[in-house]
Amino acid sequence: MYTENNQADVRSNTALSENLDCCYPVIQAAMGWVCDANLVVASTCAGDFSYLASDTVDSKAVEAKEIKVIGQIIMTLKRWLK
Repeated sequence: MYTENNQADVRSNTALSENLDCCYPVIQAAMGWVCDANLVVASTCAGDFSYLASDTVDSKAVEAKEIKVIGQIIMTLKRWLK
C-alpha cells in the first residue's frame, strides 16, 4: 500500500493496529513470576503494550507492583522530555 506521496505505508492493516493506533502491535504477555514490574516498565518504554502478571501474588502485592510500574514510567517519561 502506498500513500499520496508514493511512500510505502508501513502500518499493518489490521483491526488491532487500527484500534490501538499503532504501526505494529507488539504485546508483551503476562508470564507468571517472570513478568515483574521491571519487565513491564522496560517493555512499555520500548513502545509495546505490556501486561503485569498477577496470578502468582496476592492483591496487596499486585497493587504495590502497579504503583511501582506507574512511578517508573513517569520517571522515564520525565527524563525523555527534558
